[in-house]
Amino acid sequence: MDYQHYNFKDFVQDESFQQWVYHPDAQSNAFWESWLARNPEKRPVVDMARQFLLLLQRNETPLSDQQVAATLQNIHRRRQETPVVHMAPRTRRPLLQWAAAVLLLVATGVVAYLYFAPRDHFYATGNGEQEVIMLPDGSEVVLNANSTLRYPAHWHGQRDVYLEGEAFFSVRKLQHDTGAVKLIVHTPELAVEVLGTRFNVRSRDQRTRVVLEEGKVRLAADGEAMLMKPGELVEYAAQERFVKHTAEPRQYTAWVERELILENRTLGEVSTILEDIYGLRISIPDTAVANMPLYGSVYLGEADAILEILSLSYQLKIDRQEEHVTIRKKDQ
Repeated sequence: MDYQHYNFKDFVQDESFQQWVYHPDAQSNAFWESWLARNPEKRPVVDMARQFLLLLQRNETPLSDQQVAATLQNIHRRRQETPVVHMAPRTRRPLLQWAAAVLLLVATGVVAYLYFAPRDHFYATGNGEQEVIMLPDGSEVVLNANSTLRYPAHWHGQRDVYLEGEAFFSVRKLQHDTGAVKLIVHTPELAVEVLGTRFNVRSRDQRTRVVLEEGKVRLAADGEAMLMKPGELVEYAAQERFVKHTAEPRQYTAWVERELILENRTLGEVSTILEDIYGLRISIPDTAVANMPLYGSVYLGEADAILEILSLSYQLKIDRQEEHVTIRKKDQ
């Protein structure tokens, strides 16, 4: 698909683009970040289309045909007054969806909101990438590879951020007249409530893992809650609920400094981490090889360099075909 000549409307209507916005994964993140790196002049319109689709996602109220007609009349009347892109739909279903969001905006008399009003801030990383994000309150987030983070343009009361993937948070304590202000990290599985602390959150494959380095956090999901202390690791999945362990936080946070600690991990566990970071698909046919304990640490640079280190250090035969990797013992 040639996106170079796409405008705002084209991106909003494109099914592949919609899939990336609503359900980002390692492959789509890598594609769009690579495409934007080659076409930086398109980033403003891509960001605008992405934020518009996120705005549509929040509106779940269906419209009647009369409301749709009224909305289109309002848009037509204001076309010459404000720089609004005319969004002629390709099918009737998208028309209803787009008009639903536009009606809310037109009702306030500000159709230009589609372009100029504050949107959610959105960040996405691709294969092997990290990004340091400063939140409006001064808190710092390090976003790991193949992850997304978004938060509202304006916080009202508590501080809400939404994470898919992995990130390390250094949260600044914030006080208002009514008391301390929470920062809440929302993953698809649970909410992590904090006041001021340092912790790591990983949310992948319908499972969330939280490792607390310092301070105190409260986890909440489906009516259950749990308090964490430093040095604790909690995993949550809908089928298993909360599971708590003691942990050495650095083993789970060293990635912030681009270091992968192999100590106390098996080859299978490390392979999962490499899949998350580099978008690989790693197969280890022999269970004994997958359960092999590893030692030391490696620098999170190029994926091929890490695979070569593992091959030389543990007598492994590693075959890579693009993103597909197979690992065996050399004598197999």
